[in-house]
Amino acid sequence: SQLKHAKSQIVQAQMAQVSADVNLLKDRLSRAQLTAPISGVVISGDLSRVLGSPVERGQVLFEIAPLESYRARLSVHQQDIYFVEKAQSGRITLVALPSNPLSIRVGNIVPVFNATQPDSAFQVEGLLTFSNGSSESQTSVDMLRPGMKGIAKIEVGQKALGWVLFHDLIHWWQIKVWGWLP
Repeated sequence: SQLKHAKSQIVQAQMAQVSADVNLLKDRLSRAQLTAPISGVVISGDLSRVLGSPVERGQVLFEIAPLESYRARLSVHQQDIYFVEKAQSGRITLVALPSNPLSIRVGNIVPVFNATQPDSAFQVEGLLTFSNGSSESQTSVDMLRPGMKGIAKIEVGQKALGWVLFHDLIHWWQIKVWGWLP
C-alpha cells in the first residue's frame, strides 16, 4: 500500500511538471511575435519553407529592405577601380525604368572575390540621390524596388582620346611582358 501511494505521488508530480511545461509553452507562444526594426519590403526569406520546423531565437527568417533610402550595388572591374573614388557622382539607368536615369554618389568600395568569374571585381556602393523634386523623379522613386538591375556610369574625369582608345591594350601588354620576365 505504501509502494502504491509513493508511485501515485511520483505520477502526480510528473503530471504537474508536464502541466507546468505546457503552461510555459503557451505563455511563450502568446508572447511570440515576428517584428522587424524597420518598415519595408521583404527581399528574401520564405516562411513556407520553415513551416512546422523548430526556429531558434535570433534565427533570420526574412531580410527586409527599407523603402526610404536606396543603395545600388555596382560591380567594377579590377582594372577600372583605380579611377573610382568615394563621393564621385554618376547616373544609373534601371532596366525597368529606362527613361528615368537616377543620380548616384559613390559610397563604400569593397574588393569581392567571385568564383564564377575569372577576373576579380570590386563592389561599389552607390547611394541614390534625389536632388530634383520633379513629379517625374518622384514617380521613379515610387517605382523602385529591391533587386532591380541596370547600368551605372560614374563620372571619373576626362582623358585624351588616345588614352581612352589604347589604355586597355597597353595595360594588357604590360601584364603579358611582366609574365614573360624571369
